[in-house]
This record gives sequence, C-alpha cells and structure tokens, in this order.
Amino acid sequence: MSVIFDYFAAKSDREAAAVIGREGGPASEHEVVQSPGIDPVVRLGKLEEILTGRPYGDIAQDPRIAQPVALQNEGQRVVVGLTDGIAAGLASATQASLALAAITWADTEEFWGMTAPEDLIPFLTDLSALARTARADDSRLYCWICV
Repeated sequence: MSVIFDYFAAKSDREAAAVIGREGGPASEHEVVQSPGIDPVVRLGKLEEILTGRPYGDIAQDPRIAQPVALQNEGQRVVVGLTDGIAAGLASATQASLALAAITWADTEEFWGMTAPEDLIPFLTDLSALARTARADDSRLYCWICV
C-alpha cells in the first residue's frame, strides 16, 4: 500500500478541509505538488530545519505541524497544515539554495541513503514555486494525505 502526499495552497483551514472527500483530492480545484513519498512532518520538518536553521525539536513543537484540519475514514484521508516556517523558507529559497538543501537533505537519516539530491530538486523547485504563489495570494500551505 502506498501513501499519497499532495501539497497545495488554500486561503484558510476551512477551504483546505473542504478537499478531504473530493475525488482526486485537492487536484480537483487547486494547483498540486505531488511528492515522491515525502511526508509533511518528519521529512518536511527536516527540510525546514535545513532551510531555516530552526532546530527540529522546535519545529516538532509547532502547533501547526501534523495538526489535522480534516480527517476522514478513520484517518485514511487527512489534510494537515504546514508550518509557516517551511512556507517562508521555501518561498524565499533560490534555485541555488534549493540545490544545496537537496544535498544536505538527501544525506539525512530520514532518507536512509536511498535518495540522490538530484531526485529531490524537482520536488523542491515545484514546492518552492507553490510557496511563493501562496505567499503572494495570502494563502497557507497544506498536505492532503491519502492511504
């Protein structure tokens, strides 16, 4: 069984929660960045640490991390908000800083040495673009998780 992680932007928790049961999830009405197995808590939390310098222990205590805004089918579908820190870090990142972050990120224990930095760059580039669009639109980032 695989898990789908679709990242998207919405103006509010309520708007984000509305995608929970839609066929196709947020892609039915939002721009979506699909992840290659990158969860919004552990792996994205580690990325936030790399991009912002904020210690992972502080990130793990952030009230938005892993906080569901919607839950369906006993957790088989969940929408969670991303921290403002990861959104800001991604929105302000340059292509060069993303490439450097990919090198560091790929070398973390969260990837078990199974991911090359160049495999992470397309995801980072797309998620960074989504974060910039969200910032310009006064929106927040979310992740729709489907088991």
